[in-house]
Amino acid sequence: MLPTGQLGPSPRALPAPQGRTSRSPGRCAGITRAVSRPSELCCLSHKAISKKDGGRWLGWSVSLHFYGSEVKRGVVRRARRLVGCRDARAGQGGAAGSVEVEKRGDKSADGEATGGKTVAVWLGGWSMVMVMVMQALVVRQGGAEWKRPLLAVAFLASMLASAVCTAGLLPLLCALKAGQVVRKEGPGRHVLEKAGTPTMGGVGFVPAGVLLALLFSPPDPALTAVAGVTLGAWALGAWDDVMCMVQQSSSGVPPRVKLLVQLALASAFTTALLALPAPIPPALSLDTLLLPGGGRLILGVLFSPLAVFVITAESNAVNLTDGLDGLAAGTSVAALVGLAGVLLLMQTPHALALATFCICMAGAALGFLTLNHHPASVFMGDTGSLAIGAALGASAVAGGASVLPPLLLLTTLQAAEAVSVILQVSYFKATKSKDGVGRRIFRMAPFHHHLELSGWPEVKVVHHFYLW
Repeated sequence: MLPTGQLGPSPRALPAPQGRTSRSPGRCAGITRAVSRPSELCCLSHKAISKKDGGRWLGWSVSLHFYGSEVKRGVVRRARRLVGCRDARAGQGGAAGSVEVEKRGDKSADGEATGGKTVAVWLGGWSMVMVMVMQALVVRQGGAEWKRPLLAVAFLASMLASAVCTAGLLPLLCALKAGQVVRKEGPGRHVLEKAGTPTMGGVGFVPAGVLLALLFSPPDPALTAVAGVTLGAWALGAWDDVMCMVQQSSSGVPPRVKLLVQLALASAFTTALLALPAPIPPALSLDTLLLPGGGRLILGVLFSPLAVFVITAESNAVNLTDGLDGLAAGTSVAALVGLAGVLLLMQTPHALALATFCICMAGAALGFLTLNHHPASVFMGDTGSLAIGAALGASAVAGGASVLPPLLLLTTLQAAEAVSVILQVSYFKATKSKDGVGRRIFRMAPFHHHLELSGWPEVKVVHHFYLW
């Protein structure tokens, strides 16, 4: 979900530049018309639009490439040209000022794009190193069952399949005009840089990760249950994204309905998981929480509600984190790789199958990141974010209560994002006056938007969150 502000005045409301008649709207109005219809920007493929302006032909085109970012970069550049034109009309430098603003905008966009690619490459290299370490750990564990999965191969196969599926679906999303519908609240620049970018990218990479996990991991009923709840959350997110596009609003499925469906999915998963045969030894049963010093705590009937809460909370937390280019995908890669390592080290119930699932989902998210890093060519939407969060929560729950504390440490960032929203809304309601206006703790929630409004560039926010 990408909150944003409102676009400025419509093209007809802008004063005509000096020396031009109403029959020749000129460059500024033409660009304004293009940006004021963001849902169509992603659907321009190898087409040129030109307008006559004072005896000159001004043309521009948007090229859609599988692994490029020309669509996003074009939106940013035309938005900045629009700002330059408005400044020129106000007498701040004329045509020379407009050209200078355009050059500065192009350099800024290129620098941010390079920074986004650098962060994505760094994350991919770190993930591959960690997967190789876990592969060595699997080989060292020994046993016929532990030698079957090739974690490194599964990771690379998932990444490649995800990138291919997402790239293949991108033209279809553009043809269906599946553009991002942004909220009215939020950083004002988002409407120029993000509105109209294809969304629902999770349609491709989530099923790719799930199917390859089932292919590479040993047969395990717990893995089947985790895959089921992941695909259930994926379907819920797709429903929400489709509703947003049909209604042309950011509301989508009503929050209460969405929460009820999430609770139902988590409850069904927990019930199916508890119905599986008890693992051996009993000390590693699902409801056993290992304590420091060798102690253990049996949760008993408390495990079911805790499991439902964890799955629902993780799904929504990742969904709230999905607000900047590459933020949710990159942080989810780190969390999934870390969770796979925890499962293998603790040798929890169903550890091998669940670790393979986490590795495949991490590879799928990383493959999607090749098109989602700044400037993003496609967004995962609720289709991807709800599914990734459900996969994280369900994998930890299937590993047992002892995995839940490490999961909290691995997803501290997502938890902090969710807590920032809860605090902001609660404080606003508590301090609301008679006129309906309340006070705020942050400039905007989730917290990454607070940093944006504080002057942090988007790439800087994402980079620091990755390090977190």
